[in-house]
Amino acid sequence: MISKYLNSLDENQRRVLEEKLHSKQSGKCQICDDPIEFGINQVDIDHIIPLNLGGKDTENNFALTHSSCNREKQDTNLEVAKTIHLFKKIEKETIDTSKVLPDLSNILNKFGGSKFNFKFKTENNKIKYSFSDIGDNVINESTIYFDKISGLKSFFIEVPLEYLFHDELGLNPRKLSDNVLKLIKEFYNKRPQLHIGVGRLNTTKDSKLFIFDGQHKAAAQILLGSRKLLLRVFMDPEVELLAITNERAGTVLRQIAFDKSVQRQMGSTILSWKIERLQTDKNLSSDDYSFSEAELVSHFRGEGREIKKFVLDFIRRKIIEDPENKLVDYLNFGGREKEKPLSYSNIEKTFYSLFIYGDLLDVRPFFNEQRENEMVQIVKLMSIIQEEILAGFDFNIGSFKIEERIRKTKEGKISEVIPDAHLKAGRLTKEEILFNWLKMVKQVIQMYFSNLGRIVDEDKLFQEKFDDRLWNNIRNLLKNLYDLPVWADRDRTHLFSKKEYGYWQEIFRTGKSPDNIQVLNESINIVDMIKR
Repeated sequence: MISKYLNSLDENQRRVLEEKLHSKQSGKCQICDDPIEFGINQVDIDHIIPLNLGGKDTENNFALTHSSCNREKQDTNLEVAKTIHLFKKIEKETIDTSKVLPDLSNILNKFGGSKFNFKFKTENNKIKYSFSDIGDNVINESTIYFDKISGLKSFFIEVPLEYLFHDELGLNPRKLSDNVLKLIKEFYNKRPQLHIGVGRLNTTKDSKLFIFDGQHKAAAQILLGSRKLLLRVFMDPEVELLAITNERAGTVLRQIAFDKSVQRQMGSTILSWKIERLQTDKNLSSDDYSFSEAELVSHFRGEGREIKKFVLDFIRRKIIEDPENKLVDYLNFGGREKEKPLSYSNIEKTFYSLFIYGDLLDVRPFFNEQRENEMVQIVKLMSIIQEEILAGFDFNIGSFKIEERIRKTKEGKISEVIPDAHLKAGRLTKEEILFNWLKMVKQVIQMYFSNLGRIVDEDKLFQEKFDDRLWNNIRNLLKNLYDLPVWADRDRTHLFSKKEYGYWQEIFRTGKSPDNIQVLNESINIVDMIKR
């Protein structure tokens, strides 16, 4: 809202106010906390608490900011903008140092959390505790509740950050996404948390309070200044049971919004525990994997469907986390990263659906050559695709509404330079187009083995060892595909609106679209496409 107070000031009075606020804020921007230098930085004065939220139009409710910081916050008030900026700063620091998004441990470390073990004793169905390490010697007491159905014990507690630890066991491997920003706004506006965080306590081992569910809410509350969090804490739970419960909540029951990459990570973690259980049951050493995928399922009768899913989750995760995988930098793992061309979901629906054998192998050992070939060669294919198709993609230009931007530039409504290499990379990795030319890759592989007189299972192609000549054929296919003029055509942006898979299958098969538009000069000939 417009400030009558600021509008009443002349130039000299405004400068005096700016200098007063500058001194009050120790020369730093109210939002980003970086220095402000008059004559170098453009500055704004804004209300700390907006007028429409009851803030007063007086000097005590003003703060000085960089103009750019104030523009970026849009209609967010300064207190919320400062909190959001802090989260973004932590996020950037974590990505720069660890190459991953932050989790709750990064927030706790920033705010002095995760320092002390939990000191307690239990008696008469009560748990007694104090927080003496931080000077709070009051003896607190909570009731221990027993769930007759699950057989688990739990209690409710308000935990100081110094005693709270992020659970590293993989019970909930979600990283902190932009959902934190939404929760910051919700909590700031005094909307209460409806579902409290969930933790666990091992009473016989490390005596740490671990939080494994509700980390986005916890992060938002901590960023807003909370020094304690309310939790339900399970006592000595079977960790595998909690992991499976959490995994099913995000998949089968859909109670939690887990993106696919998180689901696969959880499944992979649970698989490792199942393998350890089998080894214990059969008196095998921890490095003895003399059993097959099928035998693992047989051992856990009644859990066949889940075990199969966990095996495939392990394979998917190994592929995407391989340090040799050059395609990973182009993937959006949850949220809506507008600068990247591919989502993890795209990978699931294309590469994984086409190239991973979707059933269990009855081959020993568990970690066998066939699966190793499959994982390593899918990684190699992804990396070749990055080199031949995506190398020219510019993250600063991104993929958001790219066809609309091309049209508006052509019509003179905006001025933007989008290089051909970027445009071609973005179009070739649209899911419906990607799926169809990956089918061509599969045809090239099948044709190669057929010409060698080899009998191979088309569902297990990537479990066969590819030689250099086959890899050269695949690379030639990608080069020739990339060179097709249609990918740089700026006059037919309508072709690249969202289409069914069959639309581009027909174009590659006949050269024409289903609505009889000539898109390619001729149909795709696989034999010609592997020649250079």
